[in-house]
Amino acid sequence: MISKGIDPNTLKQETSTKIKQETAKNKQIPTLKDAYEFYKEKKALSSASLIAYDICINSYFQDWNNLKLTSITKKMVQERFSDLSKNSPAQANLSIKFLHALFNYCSKHYLNDKDELIITTENPAKIITQNNSLNRIKRRRTYVRSDQHHAWVKAVVTSSWVGEQNDDFRAYTNQDFLLLLALTGFRRNEAERLEWKNIDLKYGTITVTDTKNGEDLTITNG
Repeated sequence: MISKGIDPNTLKQETSTKIKQETAKNKQIPTLKDAYEFYKEKKALSSASLIAYDICINSYFQDWNNLKLTSITKKMVQERFSDLSKNSPAQANLSIKFLHALFNYCSKHYLNDKDELIITTENPAKIITQNNSLNRIKRRRTYVRSDQHHAWVKAVVTSSWVGEQNDDFRAYTNQDFLLLLALTGFRRNEAERLEWKNIDLKYGTITVTDTKNGEDLTITNG
């Protein structure tokens, strides 16, 4: 090496420095669990998204929680997607979309002290999303047609609900819930979270937080 003009001591120091830098960088790379906590803290997620993502992290990727993001490989993603698809194609799609979004966000927002990107590897979930390999889910076609509205309402209000025979007013909860959805257009989770404080009987209004935009929406009677 000396005969070629290479200082072995300098080379050794440079190699040692490089190893230390790589080690320090690797320590800064978050685990999947830590990345998700960071994602939740920084992103404004709806309650529905949080519930879905919690299922992904605590069920579908539970055994990956302590893995560094960069240690998750394309092969691992392919195998997990295949396994999840056997039970629920829709949930398999959700899990991959979640992983893809999480990795992308952390790649752009995890920085070291020099404002340099910590995660520079390719998103492993791209192998599914980029190749159009997500499961094809048939759209739901079941809905109440306009000519069926009368029959649907009649069926709802004349049905015998559990507890009705005992004069239990709670027996009509399902009936009221279905009519509320039909008359307001609320999403299921919006209606389920309603409290009496959201209802103004004097002015005939219901106020609910929009699950998509986070804004208060008021539904007025009539």
